[in-house]
Order: sequence, then structure tokens, then C-alpha cells
Amino acid sequence: PPLKVTEVLYVPGMRKNLISVSALEDRGYEVLFRGGQVLMYPRGAPAESARVIGVRHAKVYRFAFQPLLALSSSTDSRASSSEQCEIWHRRMGHMYHGALRTLREITTG
Repeated sequence: PPLKVTEVLYVPGMRKNLISVSALEDRGYEVLFRGGQVLMYPRGAPAESARVIGVRHAKVYRFAFQPLLALSSSTDSRASSSEQCEIWHRRMGHMYHGALRTLREITTG
């Protein structure tokens, strides 16, 4: 089953997604940095159930989260349409822009 992270903040104009390891720990997850990978699992579960959520690139870890946010046209009225599209393009793993428009049209919330 997917690991679910809740109570996250959306920062308009931010080009990267950041994650707080201490916030994950506060929400009941164990986070391990080992062998160039980041592993995460619910506290109390066996360590063998850990899932790789990130990989080290040079001196930073890149996480492989897939956002489950609604693509709403009211997300931030101050950001231009092209800026919003670019932000979502990056958040969705560099999804094709046409597919993002289709996703926005068929999504509610």
C-alpha cells in the first residue's frame, strides 16, 4: 500500500518540493538513510517493510513522491496559467502538458 503523507503546505511559486524528516517522525514514520537511499516505514512495523522513497544525487536526496493534490484552477489566482502549468508539470514527474490539461478538466476538488 502507498505511504500517505498528510498536512502538507503548498507554497505558490516554489519550484521544488521539500520534506521535513522530523515532521514524518512526528506523524509516526521511521526514516532511514542507508546506502545512498532513503527508506520510510510506519513506526512499529518491521524494518523489512521499509520502502525506498528517495535516492542520493551528489549531496542531496531526491524523493520519489507522487502528489495526490487536486488540480484546481483556483489554486493561486496570482500565478499565471503558464506558471501553474509548469509547477504541476514538475510535481507530476514532468508529465506531458497536454495530459496535465486533460487531468485538470476531469478532476474535481
